[in-house]
Amino acid sequence: MNNNGDLKKKGKSSTEKVIIGLLVIAIFVALKIGLGNLNFFNPMPSGLSNTDKIMTYLGENKKSNEQISMTSMMSQLNYSNYRDIQERLQTDPVIFVMKNKDTGRYVFKYKDHYVYLIKEITDFYQDDSYKYIYFVASIKKSSDGKQYVKEVNTKKYDDSNAKETDGYSIQDYNNYYGTDDN
Repeated sequence: MNNNGDLKKKGKSSTEKVIIGLLVIAIFVALKIGLGNLNFFNPMPSGLSNTDKIMTYLGENKKSNEQISMTSMMSQLNYSNYRDIQERLQTDPVIFVMKNKDTGRYVFKYKDHYVYLIKEITDFYQDDSYKYIYFVASIKKSSDGKQYVKEVNTKKYDDSNAKETDGYSIQDYNNYYGTDDN
């Protein structure tokens, strides 16, 4: 009878160990999911890995290249009589690829599209403040070969999870990224 009692104690002990082990694993997984540290639980695509690659992608695609070029051209025309501001719009960093603070990547979700968020300065003021626009460009073309590009209303768009990264001047963009043969 002692042997049966000893077996029951050993069996119970093994079962308890398994249950405790499973609980520890479940708590660990729950904490990881809660903190968002497991990439396979984050449905956001990775996108391109650095701002130079994103700028190249924008320059190689007609719609995003036109968006950058038209915004730049309109800013230049607005200041055609102000040489110092016009030069500043050409040579100072005015195009910024925004980084998603939540994911650490450059991809955002905007109206059911995975996009890059681009900030482009359109006006400089005497107090060193500036006016800017946001536009979004899809991280890849759709199945019909089109790129989603849209200017975003900066007053209505919540950019609290966006962080400014490397800036590019229009001169840099035109010399290294923008293309005229799209």
